[in-house]
Amino acid sequence: MTLFSQASSLMHEAAKPIGMEFFVDYYGVFQGNPLGGQSQAFAYSQYLPFGFKWKEPFGWRGGGLRVSAVSGAGRNLSESIGNAFTVSQAWADNTLFLYQAYFVQKAFEDRLEIGIGRVAAEQFFATLPAFDYLVTGGLNSVPIALELNSPFTGSSSASWFAGARWSPTSAISLTAAVFQARADLGQTGPYNGLDLGMDPNDGTFGVVEIAWTPNSEKFTTVQEDKPFTLG
Repeated sequence: MTLFSQASSLMHEAAKPIGMEFFVDYYGVFQGNPLGGQSQAFAYSQYLPFGFKWKEPFGWRGGGLRVSAVSGAGRNLSESIGNAFTVSQAWADNTLFLYQAYFVQKAFEDRLEIGIGRVAAEQFFATLPAFDYLVTGGLNSVPIALELNSPFTGSSSASWFAGARWSPTSAISLTAAVFQARADLGQTGPYNGLDLGMDPNDGTFGVVEIAWTPNSEKFTTVQEDKPFTLG
């Protein structure tokens, strides 16, 4: 039972004399389970991403850079309920971690985008704009089964990637990427996002997705915090 939830942008854009924009967003959820579960409890959790996006730095035509970190706080209601998925999409543990750090190059009138760096796989795959309106972590922003059954990374972790997206129309796109596959980033110890190395035991996994999003203009406000259409 979700008793209260809110999402607001505290500072989405700052002055950008050299094309750089700083952003801070906030999302908080207050939930409770008055009935059912292993025990009854109420919990508040919050998710605060912040960073900067830089389009065409130093005159780099068609290029861009995004770097962000996340501050998570609160309590995980799932610990009281005893369920498999995270009840709140705003839960990312009580921690501060480096999240995104990637470059994008756009070409052919922005129809082709090539990206490389560190991201979560869910930024580019298996999501729908409408998912951002949900509160539960069981489906937002991607079905939790992907993270439970594969090295697919979610919104509280990131790994190295290289990928591209081709968008022949505003409603159709083809996206393919290769990601670093490693032990579950949320269970190998306190996650700070600063472990940028490649372990000999790491593997790779690839994802290809063909997407059709009719009436995508209705969800443009949901995607405002993303500096490029790749991501």
